[in-house]
Amino acid sequence: MKPAIQVVGQKTASTTYFTSHTLATPTHGRKSFWQNEKMDLNMQIVFQWARLEQLSSPQFHEIIAHRERVFIVEQNCPFQDADQYDAHSWHLIGRVDGQLAAYLRITDAGHKFAEACIGRVLTASEFRGQSFGIALMQEALNGMHQQFSKQANRIGAQSYLLKFYGSFGFVVVGDEYLEDGIPHFEMLRPAD
Repeated sequence: MKPAIQVVGQKTASTTYFTSHTLATPTHGRKSFWQNEKMDLNMQIVFQWARLEQLSSPQFHEIIAHRERVFIVEQNCPFQDADQYDAHSWHLIGRVDGQLAAYLRITDAGHKFAEACIGRVLTASEFRGQSFGIALMQEALNGMHQQFSKQANRIGAQSYLLKFYGSFGFVVVGDEYLEDGIPHFEMLRPAD
């Protein structure tokens, strides 16, 4: 069973602060992904929204290094990560104690797809299992609602994550396809 999470948010300018209070749930004798996790019950993730030109060179380098670690090294998938879409995207960075814990980008409508789309969603390995991916997606959808209200949102989801993205209102559109050798589905979240 996944842990219960309560997210409390406060937004100031382009930074949002979230504190997650994570409580373990009983495993009823089954081995659980969460069973041996060491969790700080008051870890705070701080979100920052930025366009590419607002990021410093060290900040963008840190983002690219994390994206390469997750999408190229961990997934054993050589591909061109930095691409033309970075310049047409909002970058959402989540930090815990100053360290990059979670990240995604939202590419503007009309560049990759007709709709604004979420991509490069990651949680750094040392922060997995603490529900920061959930907080990241909640913050992304809140930001998309403000920036792209009354518009549908799209995501190219790795097939094993369909249930995760489905929990945020995304539905599968079309057939499974391979992107860089990894099975994906396009998913669409209807307009608000």
